[in-house]
Amino acid sequence: MTDDEEENAVRQLGELIGYGRTMQLCEQIWSAKGGINSGVAHSVGPCVAFMVPCPHPELDDNGHCDWCCGSGRVTDRVLKAMPWKVAA
Repeated sequence: MTDDEEENAVRQLGELIGYGRTMQLCEQIWSAKGGINSGVAHSVGPCVAFMVPCPHPELDDNGHCDWCCGSGRVTDRVLKAMPWKVAA
């Protein structure tokens, strides 16, 4: 598959289910593969220092967390903004 073909395939999927959902599913699939990189698909480099586990307090009808969109992580500031007391 050429770069253009790959880009077009991702574009079609992003337009069909949404780009955020596409990225969420990619991270979920990558993390499910396990190994040394499990769970770090979206949080790498300097930004990972600002991430904390999400308690998944609110789920939509599909079981997706409204706060972290399924990534499993939020910033400490987002965690503190949740409308209840959650230990960081």
